[in-house]
Amino acid sequence: MSRLPSRPGTPRPGRFPADPAPEAGEPGHGNEPPARPPFAERTPPPLPLTVAVHSEDRLSREATEACLGLNGRLSVLPPEEHHRAAVVLMLATDVTERTLTQMERMVRAAETPDVPVLLVADRIGERRLLQALGLGLVGFLPRDRANMTRLRQLLWEGASGRAVLPGSLVGVLIRQVRHLQRHVLEPHGLAIAGFTEREVEVLRMLSEGVGTADIARRLNYSERTIKNILAAMMSRVGLRNRSHAVAYALRTGAI
Repeated sequence: MSRLPSRPGTPRPGRFPADPAPEAGEPGHGNEPPARPPFAERTPPPLPLTVAVHSEDRLSREATEACLGLNGRLSVLPPEEHHRAAVVLMLATDVTERTLTQMERMVRAAETPDVPVLLVADRIGERRLLQALGLGLVGFLPRDRANMTRLRQLLWEGASGRAVLPGSLVGVLIRQVRHLQRHVLEPHGLAIAGFTEREVEVLRMLSEGVGTADIARRLNYSERTIKNILAAMMSRVGLRNRSHAVAYALRTGAI
């Protein structure tokens, strides 16, 4: 069978660098390392892990599906069943608006709430990185570092609720968070979790079991004011009740 021609030094479509020897940390190989704390609360995915692979290059998609399908712990779904995926893997060269549009479509169509998206591409710009994170991206792997062992690890990490980003992209996020805090939130008296300083005081006391009447006395407010503070805060952040507000504040590190 004839092979597709390729430029010197350029991998043929659908090909990744050869896999290294199986690593101990990959599920199914035993001697797995202790689980790291997840960034999001997500129950362990059921086996086999259902995967949707998308690429504009059909040959890349089919080659990746075939290789991933050799792993009995993964179930690679055909395109008509992508909505059942527990995790989405997207392959691209350059990340364009079209890539992000397709990412949004797959997330919206998925039966899994907040389905994690993993992306393999040559590069991703800062603006598109932030857009992709808003759509559900949890992991990025540069294409020149991709092989099947790393792809499988990436899928399990993402499906387990862990973020997998190169250090350079983490640096981008840190700069963005710092800019958001200094130039957007602080001028309006807000913290990164979306609470004002006064709201944080109230939530901290609620978490200690202090009632609204006692909180009002300690802060020299009327009880009605404290209730109004809580009502406005819960409405703005989208919290159901006081217990939910305290739990959210604890989870985000606000208190």
